[in-house]
Amino acid sequence: MSRVVRRQLFSVVEILKEAHENLGMLIEKDARDEIVNLLSECQDGAIMMGNQIEAIYGEGYECVHILERFCETVFHIAEKLEEPQTCMEHYCLVGKQLGELEKAMEQELPDKLEVVFFPYKASLWDSLESVYQAAVEDANCDAYCVPIPYYDLNKDKSFGAFHDESGEYPENVSVTSWQEYDFELRKPDVVIIHNPYDNWNTETSVEPRFYASNLRQYTEKLVYIPYFVLDDIKPDDEVAIENIKHYCFLPGVIHADKVIVQSENMRRIYINEYVKAAEDFGMEVDEVALDDKILGLGSPLSDKMQSMDIESVEIPEEWEKLIYKPNGERKKVVLYHTSINDVLYHRTKIFAKIKSVLDTFKENQENIVLWWKPHPLIDSMLKEQQSELWYGLMEIVEQYREEGWGIYDDHMEWEQVLIATDAYFGDWNTVVWKYQKLGKPTMLEDVNIL
Repeated sequence: MSRVVRRQLFSVVEILKEAHENLGMLIEKDARDEIVNLLSECQDGAIMMGNQIEAIYGEGYECVHILERFCETVFHIAEKLEEPQTCMEHYCLVGKQLGELEKAMEQELPDKLEVVFFPYKASLWDSLESVYQAAVEDANCDAYCVPIPYYDLNKDKSFGAFHDESGEYPENVSVTSWQEYDFELRKPDVVIIHNPYDNWNTETSVEPRFYASNLRQYTEKLVYIPYFVLDDIKPDDEVAIENIKHYCFLPGVIHADKVIVQSENMRRIYINEYVKAAEDFGMEVDEVALDDKILGLGSPLSDKMQSMDIESVEIPEEWEKLIYKPNGERKKVVLYHTSINDVLYHRTKIFAKIKSVLDTFKENQENIVLWWKPHPLIDSMLKEQQSELWYGLMEIVEQYREEGWGIYDDHMEWEQVLIATDAYFGDWNTVVWKYQKLGKPTMLEDVNIL
């Protein structure tokens, strides 16, 4: 239970205690109309508390049973107004029940911070994982991981295919269903997100109920942590900043109370570019508050990288046969990545590049293995929005898979691929930064070079 809701419930107890004091005076005055009105308000408050506790925790709590007995006693007072002695007996019982209620609530509703994480793609969980683990291990926190659904977008930005990846998270993560976690009711103290787009994206959208613009209404602190890491450029590198400035002014950044970025350099860039974009939108900016809002504390992706090793990677047996030579020697393994944006931008021209890449690696398969891993949404998105590109790409993919000399990966987690491969080649992806951090070579492809 969040501290916000807990404070509200305890404040109702205080109101009931004050009402109890007033009730004693009204009974002595025999002010029956006022007594009935006050008792009715007390019952309403008690019922509201019981319903809210059960909605959050479920049934069986002693504090709810006490509230039920309290309502019965209040009813008996109203029923026995013509018997002053009986009324006073029940009045004394109400005071006792309120004392019991407060003690039971202290025991059953502990004073903890409720922190909820709303990831949307299981493959991007590593951007929140170390923060989640720290919250789980903190005795003063109740941490929840609630994967939220998302949609592919059609050409007209209407919702297409629905995705719910709740069942794809690591075994050490306790997942709560987004259908069961009622954040409007629970009002979590802290909400942490890694999707900043709301309805600004052209490829996907999370369920609108989980837009940052809506979540901010139900929490005291909305925190946005990017699911990606960018090249750590200098705040005065105008050319490089031009390519990344759009990340600095997105709904998640605008509506969050705190934004956690990868470094102090990136923090300065976010602040500078946010101010410029806000002015273009006609928004007033409190630069003192903005300076406090954006924090360069580092990325959880760095924590994830430090915890990984080759022993944790489970590679399918058929892939192992491609990676190792008959004498047991391991070949070099090169990850090849194709992105949605490059296919959409270069269109059929990209097919000649892909074929050229495959031909080159096929000729060198005795010493090098190609590990082709496309963007996870490239299949579904192209099929929905660009069918002619989808058919062209799938023709290449099917031939590659049938020939069987290389790996085609459409399911393994990026972190495992990062450890299992020796170098990166292909379109831009946030894992490029990870490869560089691990000292592994990276090369971005040029579609114009075959």
